[in-house]
Amino acid sequence: SKLRKILEEQNRLYLDGTEQPIRRPKDKVDQKENYSGKKKRHTSKVLVVSNEKKEITVDRKSVV
Repeated sequence: SKLRKILEEQNRLYLDGTEQPIRRPKDKVDQKENYSGKKKRHTSKVLVVSNEKKEITVDRKSVV
């Protein structure tokens, strides 16, 4: 994946993860995958990765 390639090429990375609220999916499988017990709602998980050159990569649903 793109994230794996970045992790292998860089000496130092800065990571930040968050959850963004989304509408409840209609499909039962999607509901289960997107439900956050911590937030008690359906969310999209987002991981932001930045290197020393301040290049940013966003990898959605990387923390499932």
